[in-house]
Amino acid sequence: HRQGKFHKKPVGPVGAYIKLKDPKWAKAIQTSLSRKILGMFVVHDSHDEQELRRLLRNEVNMIITNFNVPPYEIRRDNMPPARYSTVLDMLDFSHDVFRNMLIDQLEIERQLLFENQDEMMQVAYQNLPNVKTCWHISGSRSYSRNSSNVFRGAENINVLLGANVQYSIESQKADLAQAEEERRSLEQSKRAFEAQRSQTARREGELVREIREQNRKLQELKRKRINIEAELEKLEGDLDTREFEAQIRNCEAEIAEKAAELERLDGQKSEIDRQIAEANTSKDNELGQIEHITAEHKELELNIKRESDVLTKLLRTINREKEKAQELAMELHDKVKALETAEEHHAQVECEAQGTYPVRVIFEEGDEANSAAVESELEALRTRLRDESRRFDGMTIKMLEKEFMEVVGRKMQIEAQQNGLTSVEQRLRTGFKDRKKKWKPLRSSMERLVNTYFTYYLGKRKHSGRLSFDNSQEELHIS
Repeated sequence: HRQGKFHKKPVGPVGAYIKLKDPKWAKAIQTSLSRKILGMFVVHDSHDEQELRRLLRNEVNMIITNFNVPPYEIRRDNMPPARYSTVLDMLDFSHDVFRNMLIDQLEIERQLLFENQDEMMQVAYQNLPNVKTCWHISGSRSYSRNSSNVFRGAENINVLLGANVQYSIESQKADLAQAEEERRSLEQSKRAFEAQRSQTARREGELVREIREQNRKLQELKRKRINIEAELEKLEGDLDTREFEAQIRNCEAEIAEKAAELERLDGQKSEIDRQIAEANTSKDNELGQIEHITAEHKELELNIKRESDVLTKLLRTINREKEKAQELAMELHDKVKALETAEEHHAQVECEAQGTYPVRVIFEEGDEANSAAVESELEALRTRLRDESRRFDGMTIKMLEKEFMEVVGRKMQIEAQQNGLTSVEQRLRTGFKDRKKKWKPLRSSMERLVNTYFTYYLGKRKHSGRLSFDNSQEELHIS
């Protein structure tokens, strides 16, 4: 400022120039003013802002406020009811510019303070004129916006307002001293660079002079070459050219021989190109045959697969028929035993019929009917057994087992491929889970950043609000 770089001396941070009339309101007032505002520097105009940013390497936040404006006079009809205390009432300012700035930016004359939370909420929801936000001594707040009543609990913050801020001031002074030291270092570097540039310019001048000297020597050499060529032309008029003409004729003969050799080589090249073309044609034919064989191989694999399926079904059918044959054999055995029992019973009935009452004849006739029915069933079972056995004529168990083992081998190969695909699927699932774990923190960070910008730009227009992201429902709520 003493060097005339600023129109008005910047002041800050804001927290160092305000004091509390009652320390009990420290947390509520610090929350209402926000730590960002308390750490800002106040400058007179945009020129001072740019100069201070250059000195502090753009590491602090600043706000522009006209230092020449006198303290604001707030009319009574623009204030809340007089029975309530405001944030403005509880602050003392060492500089009027801070009072004007906080009224412009945060409307501290419309923010009320309460010791009783129920009273705070009741007043906040009454929509009283000139009341923006109601603050509880604990730092919680209530307000009404667009017919919505809002309550927000106290935040866990370190209360710095009203404490000793000398450390912060000394830190800012140290930063200023460091910035000044860096400026001096940059000036020294600039001077060294200027000296190096001057030295480079001198070296450039020397190189230009050397280039001119080399060009002069080159022109002199060109003149010498012209003189030598003139002397050679003069000497050529006195020379005997017959020897040179003979050498020229010999060279022309050699050139003709080389041309003939070249034509012969061209013929060989043409023959080789023809052979290459034939080889390429043969190669194309072989490729076609390979493709045909590949197609036949694929078709054969499909046929093998179909035959394997048929064989599997056949084996299943054989097993089922074996089970049915076993069931029929057991059933036949039971029928035979039943027939033997019936024959024994029939024989017994015949023996008893010789000396018994005529009533025994009824049992004999019933027994004969039962025996005929059993014989009929046995004959049907024998016929069915012969038909089932005839279906597998010409096939042996060893042949079926051999084909079955081949099918089992192919099945094992397919299972190995399936296991490989399962491993790839597992790695993909693991990768998707890892990406999901990284995406959730990124999404939370983006939500906080968007909320910060939203709150900041609303605050610049003397409004407040908050964004709520409902990711499960894919909805955005504004409050």
